Amino acid sequence: MSNVVNIFYRFDNPNAKYFEKIIQKEIKICIYNFLHLMKIFIHENQRAKKGYHHINFRTNANNWMIQHAKDIEYVERLFGEYIETYGSTQYIKRKSTFFYTNIIPFFNKSLKKYSYLIDID
Repeated sequence: MSNVVNIFYRFDNPNAKYFEKIIQKEIKICIYNFLHLMKIFIHENQRAKKGYHHINFRTNANNWMIQHAKDIEYVERLFGEYIETYGSTQYIKRKSTFFYTNIIPFFNKSLKKYSYLIDID
């Protein structure tokens, strides 16, 4: 009897459970920070409709946008380290596919509405 488990992909690696928890935690942190950024944009959007502007809005928005970009980059880096260390397991395939097909488009779609508030410079 052969030792072939599956010819298409590897199954979950039991040694990678701790790393998988870290990835899951960082994705949750990324989403939480994005929700805080969206709260800032929603409040400023309401103020802009009334003609009022918050003094510290630009600073807060820029800082949270930088944090948002860092969070996404960190999650992508964790995906890369996981693949280098444990190979392409079923977990990382599912998690990265979910991240790139659901979470990132959600971020982009949500930010598109408030693009006039984002300082690109």
